[in-house]
Amino acid sequence: MDNRINITDEDISKIMSILLYGLNKRIKKHGTKSFISKHEILGVLAEEWTEINLEIKNDANLDNYKEELIDIAVVCVWGLASLLHEEE
Repeated sequence: MDNRINITDEDISKIMSILLYGLNKRIKKHGTKSFISKHEILGVLAEEWTEINLEIKNDANLDNYKEELIDIAVVCVWGLASLLHEEE
């Protein structure tokens, strides 16, 4: 039996709005400066990964878990944005 649900375009639009809200929240807190390096991106992502693992370990409620997923997504997007101008 497959318990997976289909993710709709409406679901994706809602998530993108939530992600945009998370990005704006991050900008208000930290400003618009990029991460300084790939190591900084990894370090911040590792912090968020640790936090989501603690939420699982502590059997946190779904809202806390979602917030940690949003934080991880924001770090990933900000990391990608930070690398836009890096020479390959």
